[in-house]
Amino acid sequence: VTEPQRAGRGGQAHVWFVTAGHLLREPSLTGPPGPYAATVSIEVRVEAGQFGDRVVRTDLPVKGKDGELLWTTPEDDSIDTAVLPVEIDPSLRGIVCINVQQFLTTSLLRRERVGPGDDALFLNAFPTGLTGQSQWVLLRHGSPVNFTRSEINFPDGDGRSARPYVGRVASFGANAGSPVFLMLGLFEKTTKAAVYRAVFSYYLAGGLESYLAETGGNTYRRSEYPEPTGNSETSLVAIAPAEEILKLIDRESATRPVRIGPKRVR
Repeated sequence: VTEPQRAGRGGQAHVWFVTAGHLLREPSLTGPPGPYAATVSIEVRVEAGQFGDRVVRTDLPVKGKDGELLWTTPEDDSIDTAVLPVEIDPSLRGIVCINVQQFLTTSLLRRERVGPGDDALFLNAFPTGLTGQSQWVLLRHGSPVNFTRSEINFPDGDGRSARPYVGRVASFGANAGSPVFLMLGLFEKTTKAAVYRAVFSYYLAGGLESYLAETGGNTYRRSEYPEPTGNSETSLVAIAPAEEILKLIDRESATRPVRIGPKRVR
């Protein structure tokens, strides 16, 4: 994510990496995630001239030298997202960033009356081989189910409730932290009589938290993998709202940005 008015030092790009908060913790087979990991691995595609893109891989710290958490997380830990300020060396150009001006807002939701008839786009990635050394990126079409942030309950873990966006998509799982976009369109009249054209805009709705399986009433079970219901091939998903991500970016932090240059990539 990038914000136009914030610039890095020495020509470096100042950006924020965003992911699901639970991915920063050690995985747990039962119960809630474990303690925070020391580092997290990332993969970024950058432009490589006429030969297409190349993949940059590096490890980012999760904790500082004194054990402090370097990523910023919500005060309400039922919101599963986290951001890290990063400065990227000018030699690593071509990283596609999402501008904060493209974030979906509550006022836009109300004005456009967003609902199940609208189109949501889910960015999914999966390994190209058994080694998982590279990722294909696919775009999956889904839809909003409830973007009013109504309270839903979880029986797992400590059993608390949360107020995420809820969407629906046919996917293959293990994509927590990936961006979800909302596509809004309108028809505008052209200079030719009685001729209209479709104009679409894309907004970041938020980051995928987990898949949801309804267990009865207003209670859901969270899962890393899709659990289609009934005859549908689609699954419900919880989405950390973009406005919550923006709050983290705007929060003052004493943490200096992590620098990524050619020496840190592999």
